[in-house]
Amino acid sequence: MRGLASIVCGGIALSVIAGCGGDDLRLERRTVTYPNGKGVKEDWTFARKPNGDTVEQGVHKKFFWNGNPSESVVWKMGKRDGSAQAWYENGAAKWQKSYDNGEKKGTWRLFYADGQPWVVATFQKDKLQGKVQVWGKTGGDPKEAEFEQGNCKSGDCALLEMPTPAPSDTTAAGKVEANRAGEALRDFLDQG
Repeated sequence: MRGLASIVCGGIALSVIAGCGGDDLRLERRTVTYPNGKGVKEDWTFARKPNGDTVEQGVHKKFFWNGNPSESVVWKMGKRDGSAQAWYENGAAKWQKSYDNGEKKGTWRLFYADGQPWVVATFQKDKLQGKVQVWGKTGGDPKEAEFEQGNCKSGDCALLEMPTPAPSDTTAAGKVEANRAGEALRDFLDQG
């Protein structure tokens, strides 16, 4: 027999779905609301092991204040496993990724807020593999590099490096934009 219990405290809702039997994992759902209490900020499920440890399990979703999704990542026993997507507040795709048992795999795509491509990279067993393409904000032909098992073999090998600090004569708005670009690229490449 399974049971369901819910508790709400300070903008965090906790639901427990418990099973019977000694080896069962308890699935617990967490929901965090925005301070005004009118919208969900995050919603995820985790599994509580018999020893009390917890690991993410299922889809972890994040939302903008207006209720539109900002990120969705599939987790399996504490590892990203399957598809992952993120969106800009305007609803346009921000990035698309995939994982296999916690390892980066497949073709990853990062987009500018206007929907234009920014980066296309392929991962195999958690390492860059094959052609990586990076487009400037104004479009045109992409810069390219060829990777083998995570090592750049040819082309513009610096194209995935974080932007350098802006020159001192850069406007404040330009510095903010460069900082946001660096954060988006780190987020996309899972370099936190």
